[in-house]
Amino acid sequence: MSHNLGRVVFDGRTFNESEGLDLASPGPPGGLRFVMLHFDNVNLTGAAKLTVELGYDTDVFTNSSGANFWSRPVDAAVTPIQIRITGGTGSARLMEFGTGEPSLTPGAAAGEPCGSQSNPDVFLHTSPYQDPFFETRLKCNNAFNFGRCSRWVLCHTPVYRAAFRWQVADSNLDDIGAAL
Repeated sequence: MSHNLGRVVFDGRTFNESEGLDLASPGPPGGLRFVMLHFDNVNLTGAAKLTVELGYDTDVFTNSSGANFWSRPVDAAVTPIQIRITGGTGSARLMEFGTGEPSLTPGAAAGEPCGSQSNPDVFLHTSPYQDPFFETRLKCNNAFNFGRCSRWVLCHTPVYRAAFRWQVADSNLDDIGAAL
């Protein structure tokens, strides 16, 4: 069960406190669901902050964030994505960005042994949400049953069984596992 959630695209643009960076919509029209930004060569002095408008919040990075980091997902409805250095001097490079886009496995139909269709719509822009189609090559007993899988892990793996038993104290693990 795997999905291709999108692309990683090299960018390489450098910016500073004088010139911010506006990233225009980097994906296919109507298909982009989210973007994650990878910064490197970050040099922020004093109280300088690198900020990224996410659409639901603002990521704020300071010199204690290090010289290399990723943003949280940016809502694809935000365009352009505004990246700024404020409150001091500094520079950074937008090394690359990852895009979350619906995709089909090339050369295979969704739901076939090696074919999947992803829907990384973490901000729920499509309505109704369309569930992804998984590859079926690892499917057993005609259906995916994640409840059975989690029960097996809890009941038959000593490390997980011990950890789970510790969390539920005196509960009967077999009754809890059967309910999963």
